[in-house]
Amino acid sequence: MRFFESKWPAFLSVMILATSTLSVATASATSTATPNAPAFTPAVTVAPPANFDNYNQLTSVSCWSPGNCMAVGWQYDGESLEYPSYAIETSGQWSASQIIDSSSFSGLALGVSCWAANQCAVVGGGAGTTTAFGIIYNAGSWTNTLLSGLSGYSSPSLQSVSCRSDGSCVAVGLATSLTSGGNGIAATFSQGSWSALTPTSLPDSDGAYLYGVSCVNDAGCTAVGGYELGPLVMTASLGSAEFSNAQAVTDPTNNPVARLLSVSCTADGDCTAIGSVGTYGCNGAQLLGAATTKFACAATLHSNNFDFVNNITGFAVDESTGVWKSSVPITQNAAASGSGPTSVSCTSPGNCVEVGTTLVNNVDLGAFATETDGVWNTESLLVLPSSENYLYLNAVSCTQVGACTAVGWGSSGSIATSSPPNASPTTPTTTAVVVTATLAATGNNETLLLLGSLGLILASTSLLAWKRSRSPKPRVAR
Repeated sequence: MRFFESKWPAFLSVMILATSTLSVATASATSTATPNAPAFTPAVTVAPPANFDNYNQLTSVSCWSPGNCMAVGWQYDGESLEYPSYAIETSGQWSASQIIDSSSFSGLALGVSCWAANQCAVVGGGAGTTTAFGIIYNAGSWTNTLLSGLSGYSSPSLQSVSCRSDGSCVAVGLATSLTSGGNGIAATFSQGSWSALTPTSLPDSDGAYLYGVSCVNDAGCTAVGGYELGPLVMTASLGSAEFSNAQAVTDPTNNPVARLLSVSCTADGDCTAIGSVGTYGCNGAQLLGAATTKFACAATLHSNNFDFVNNITGFAVDESTGVWKSSVPITQNAAASGSGPTSVSCTSPGNCVEVGTTLVNNVDLGAFATETDGVWNTESLLVLPSSENYLYLNAVSCTQVGACTAVGWGSSGSIATSSPPNASPTTPTTTAVVVTATLAATGNNETLLLLGSLGLILASTSLLAWKRSRSPKPRVAR
């Protein structure tokens, strides 16, 4: 289960010289490109609900504007049950986590998507109900639904959800077939209700699943996951929960133990997916997310210190105008001995941020990398707060360049870190006379520099006046 532009402004120098009317040079001075990389602040602890201070973590996050987000996860009651939980970030400040509705059901909230301020869909798996759930949050009120369907399957779990601006949503996940292993599943939310859970056309096989989904307005959805042959991508038409058209994706190392974990689409046919390849730190965990493995394997091995991402590497793959390109490795930090990305969020095609977990000197640390114009940089490490012995990043949501919020968990419980929007490039000039105009056709600010042409204006104007004084007077008809 899942626990977890940059453009270089070209130098533009256009000088237009008019011989007898106006001479103006239009130019834009040297400017610094807007960086795509977020400047994450130190991670902060998100307080747990009262009486739920054991093993709590945030697994997914969705933001509707910079510093305004909802994160979801789960809280352990210290005895035997986990409950779906949520926390709200307002202007960069986090409220304490709260149980969504402890009177309804126990379970794990694994995915969230907000289509407007304080309007979100939450999905997950109901531990005490053996079915998946979909929950709608609307300005403080919750509508909980245990989803039906899937005859012949057990323990369905929705891992990810994506909502369009009209409030319609699609969720994907996995379920176990009683006869032939696992399979991907999906459900939709539209006009106030959830559809029944629907299996995808993915062939049944052990460990098959859909792990991430991203939908765009007025178009269909793209889902990613994996099965016994490796990573795959599937699509569904607008408003449909029937994912099909499975496309295999090959990781850079051609390793069969690879999976795609998250996808972010900014336009129809323009998406970026990230995944990981290799086997995590305990047997049977090759299809799990990094943080899931940490929790499950640590319990099995009775240890919280083992190289669970030592053999893990990350990779990414872009889709452009409907065509998936070759996957590329995400270079881990030089100090790391393993790295497992878990989530990606894009603000425009080829401009994305991924987060995950890396291992440095046997300490698990949060890490992130940025893609700018289709090129990924090396992962950077988050600073480990003094209150934490380790730190995982499970999910990230970006609303504009630089403005991202990431969530996860550490030794003290749920954690979150945010980055403000990157500053716009500055446009310094060295000329004394500057006139600024706004071009209505493009909406761009251009600087009109009155260079030496200003002298030409004055000279040409004086010459014109002298010539007129010397020319013959026009004859007037009598």
